Amino acid sequence: MAGGARVISSERVLVGKLIEVYVDEIVEDHAPRQSRREVVRASAASAVVPVTESGGIVLVRHYRYAVDESLWEIPAGMRDPGEDAAECAARELAEETGYRAGRVSLLTRLRTTPGFCDEIIDLFSAHELAPGNPDPDPMEHFEVAEFGIEQIRRMIAAGEITDAKTIAGVLIVAAGIGCGA
Repeated sequence: MAGGARVISSERVLVGKLIEVYVDEIVEDHAPRQSRREVVRASAASAVVPVTESGGIVLVRHYRYAVDESLWEIPAGMRDPGEDAAECAARELAEETGYRAGRVSLLTRLRTTPGFCDEIIDLFSAHELAPGNPDPDPMEHFEVAEFGIEQIRRMIAAGEITDAKTIAGVLIVAAGIGCGA
């Protein structure tokens, strides 16, 4: 289904450290009249599913203020200006877990919430892991643990893992699919 929109006006209503928010007046090709859209513009990010030699997955748990919970997630973060997506994934892996990857492969590109946000996360798997010391940002604290695929599936089913990029990444790796699978 093809589609498009013509922007009548666009107003930036918030400039933050991580996002910008716009209120746009648009006319979509299929729509009979003008409508308003609130759009969050976010920097690109990378995430990585670290797969150990035994087939386990390394997750990090840290506090997320927006949902007021500590969540189990795959390592992820925003790209630095000019940073390659795979390099970002490897950097975040090392910072958050201490592991260095011998091989990083693209799995897919995720659009996290396309109904109102343009955020894209390039999702990778990491293999041939070598342990090291984590080096998180000063404001971050992580609990690091390795889980088996079946244990993670049970945690997802029980609502213990709710982070979308983590669920997508783990299930893609478990199914053996993805761009770099």
